[in-house]
Amino acid sequence: PLILAFPIGAESELSGVVDVLNRKAIRFPAKDDKGNDTMGSLVVEEEIPADLQDKADELYNELVETVAESDEALLDKYLGGEEITIAELKAGIRKLTIAGELYPIYAGSAYKNIGVQPVLDAVVDYLPSPQDVEFIEGMDVKDEDVVVKRKPAPTEPFAALAFKIAAHPFFGRLTYIRVYAGRIEPGDQILNASKGKKERVSKIFQMHSNKEQPVESASAGNIYAVIGLKDTTTGDSLSALDAPMLLDS
Repeated sequence: PLILAFPIGAESELSGVVDVLNRKAIRFPAKDDKGNDTMGSLVVEEEIPADLQDKADELYNELVETVAESDEALLDKYLGGEEITIAELKAGIRKLTIAGELYPIYAGSAYKNIGVQPVLDAVVDYLPSPQDVEFIEGMDVKDEDVVVKRKPAPTEPFAALAFKIAAHPFFGRLTYIRVYAGRIEPGDQILNASKGKKERVSKIFQMHSNKEQPVESASAGNIYAVIGLKDTTTGDSLSALDAPMLLDS
């Protein structure tokens, strides 16, 4: 584990976090200047409190040493007294995280809307994207012992997994899918490889909480809500008609 953010205060006194990497304090005031509830949307960056500075310095030094020891070029810079940049540290943290050799630790409270933004930034900065995976592996529909591979690219045959079914007050049945490979558009016909049935996509949305945004296509690496899939249920594999593939649900 590598601590990248630790709390300012505790329990009812929790007011923010210290960003170890960027060496600053981040507070999340509950009210804005007009007295309105901020719901965590107001982010204020400031100097690290004096009583937490020693801890922040210690954790920063541990961070630099951990990253430097994993890369020969960075280790040479570190031992030579050169400063390792934020970009180099981020790249090192990401490399170690993807390899499973390091686990970034963040502090915060979802209940109090404190520290949420740094965690979301860390997801973007350090966790692997679909493009970091060389192949997606699935099974042949006729013989599950046969491995089928797809690159996580929109140019590959379509492959997706239905992971949630929901009801929409206006559109009716929504099927949430994660697209692993390929690309589809409204009006396209696809195969439910799990059931051996053809389905037609009528509309595609990207969802933001309970609000939908229509999109012109669904492509690899993203999550969508689809209308028109009548026979698809949670855990079903969806494929191109001419390239069926079963995904592990």
